[in-house]
Amino acid sequence: MCLDAKVMRVIVIQKTLIEHAEKVRQVKTVLEEGGNFSGIYKKVQLKPLKWDDEGEE
Repeated sequence: MCLDAKVMRVIVIQKTLIEHAEKVRQVKTVLEEGGNFSGIYKKVQLKPLKWDDEGEE
């Protein structure tokens, strides 16, 4: 893999991590502040997008 491709890959990974971090901050804020949910149920369920190779959670 050439240097330019490696640099681009690192940039894409960093951008993805920043986007995920922002989503986690938003979920944290809603959960901590109670949010403005309608209805009776105020349950949130988080699911992994994929499991690691060893099958551990």
